[in-house]
Order: sequence, then C-alpha cells, then structure tokens
Amino acid sequence: MISQASTGQHSMTELDQTSKGLLPVLRYFHLALHEPSSHGWRHAFETAVGTWGQDRGLAIAQATQKFVYDLMRCCQSPLHFNDPLDIDERDALTSDEQVVLTLLIYMRGDDVENARDMIAKLHQGRIDPGFVRHGLALSAMLDGTPARVSRPKLKVVN
Repeated sequence: MISQASTGQHSMTELDQTSKGLLPVLRYFHLALHEPSSHGWRHAFETAVGTWGQDRGLAIAQATQKFVYDLMRCCQSPLHFNDPLDIDERDALTSDEQVVLTLLIYMRGDDVENARDMIAKLHQGRIDPGFVRHGLALSAMLDGTPARVSRPKLKVVN
C-alpha cells in the first residue's frame, strides 16, 4: 500500500475537519524536505497560523515539522504526497497521505493497537520511539491546546 501503490487517489471528503486542516501543512513540510528551494516550510507555518490562529498554529506547525522529518527519516521507501501548490491535486489524497492521516487519527483517539500497526506498515516493521513521541505530541496539540510559553518581562538595562 505504501510507495509503489501510492499513485492511487482517494477523496478528501473521507477526512475529519482536523485532518483536512492538517493535510496542507503536512504536504508543505514534505515539499520543503524534498525541495528546499521551494520554501515549503514558510507556507506550512502560514497555513497552520491561518487555520488555528497565531499561538496554536505555530505550535502545531512546529510539531508537524518534527513529525514529518521523523516520518521521512524512518521510512524505508519514499512516500508520495501531492504537491500542495497544484490546484488539480488539492482535493485528492494519495494512499500514503491516507495512511499518515489515519495513523494520526488513531493516535488522537488513543487507539494504540491500530496506531502500532500503521507505524509498522509505514516503517516496514520498525517502530522508532522518536517518531512515536513526535506523533503523540502532534496528536495532543491537534485535539487540545499546546502548553503556553510564558514570555519574559522586559526591563530597561542601563
């Protein structure tokens, strides 16, 4: 189902609202890792902020960036994601995208057994603890709110 069969397209209507919001962010980070000159990371952060607001969007984008980096690092074969800038592909979902979003749905629902099966499918039997940690952190942010960072008080120094 991964890589070789990744050209199969699915409909985005199958996705929940959170997954629909996350998909372009995943695609932009995937693009940024494969084509650094695309500046996909900038579009990913802008898209996340536009979807979830400044504080939550930036936290989700950062967590997504770590998740996608680990996803690419741990996969034994390349994954196919649609180009986020291609209007014709925007509403289509590749098999690989479907697997990744399903994994995150299982993680968000605390469905350990199915999440473990999806990770094993993505990583050909290998479960990387860093990838799991980043996936769970992203999942927690998607359904909740990230911990707020306290800002330091500014004072004038002479």
